Amino acid sequence: MPSIPVKKESRKGARVKSHDAGTTKGGARELFVELGCQETRPQNIARRAGVVNGTFYLHFADKQQASLDFEEQTQNESLKVMSDGVEEISGIRARWRVTCGAVVDLSA
Repeated sequence: MPSIPVKKESRKGARVKSHDAGTTKGGARELFVELGCQETRPQNIARRAGVVNGTFYLHFADKQQASLDFEEQTQNESLKVMSDGVEEISGIRARWRVTCGAVVDLSA
């Protein structure tokens, strides 16, 4: 996704900050991990990402969509770790050991 210029007012005048969806997603991810979904607010996500509140809504319709995006990212990362770990392993017992180990590592 291309960068979106965001105006940020300062006492010395306006300046333009380059912003992409990854910054907002990163802020959301950090807060969902730290505070959980219930305690995380869109305003907090924007503040953590260093953008104005409206920028949050350029990338997400609401907090629920941000939460679902975070859950999807986490699921995809988990599946990648598990599939990378079992690709070259033969034997069902060894595969289960690697899979269970990956789940434990991801939950830590």
